[in-house]
Parts: sequence; C-alpha cells; structure tokens
Amino acid sequence: GSNKQTREDESEQVDAEGSSESGDKYIGKYLLKRFDDRAFLGQVVSLQANKTQQFWDVVYEDGDWESMEEPEVQDCVRRLEYRVQRPNQERLKQLDTQVQQWKATPREEEEEEDSESG
Repeated sequence: GSNKQTREDESEQVDAEGSSESGDKYIGKYLLKRFDDRAFLGQVVSLQANKTQQFWDVVYEDGDWESMEEPEVQDCVRRLEYRVQRPNQERLKQLDTQVQQWKATPREEEEEEDSESG
C-alpha cells in the first residue's frame, strides 16, 4: 500500500509567521549557485533564526560558505532540481568533505578564543 507511516509529524508546529513549514526542511538539501561563470554545488548545513529572520548556512564544494535567506535557498535548490544532469559523485564527495570540515569547526561569534588545534 502507498500508506506512508509517518505519525510523528501529525501535529504541525506553527511559528509566529503562521507558516506551518519548519525551517529545517532545507537542511541537508543540495543546491546550485552561480558565482561568476561557474555553478557551485552546495549543501544547506544549518539554520540561524532570530525573531524576525531565518538564515540558512550553505557550504560549497570549494570550502566557501555563506548564509542566505529562504527565497534564495529555495531558488538554488530548485535550480539543482531542474538540472537534467545530476552532480557527479566526485563533486558530491568533495562537498561532503567540506561540510564535515565546516561542522567540525566551531563558530562562536560572540567570543573569540584561541582553540587548541593540533
């Protein structure tokens, strides 16, 4: 049967804006963004939310990362989905490595302290 058994998401959390979609729906998604003449493969790694805005952190295959707002995230995710050609495994692997490194790097913006590396 095609009856999907997802009972967890029965109670929809509605946030202040009244949108029933949670912000982490993008986390883990791959996307494509153009810089100059190149399209870079990226992955949404985390959500930064304050009272008024939500920003998603995106890590790219070359190790860059940035925060972007929902319209742009949506746009870039779609851009990848519309591509006939899927990203090849090498690029996905490369991106995955960058994401792991990004996650392993602590990003405390409030206080800068020298972390022991090595």
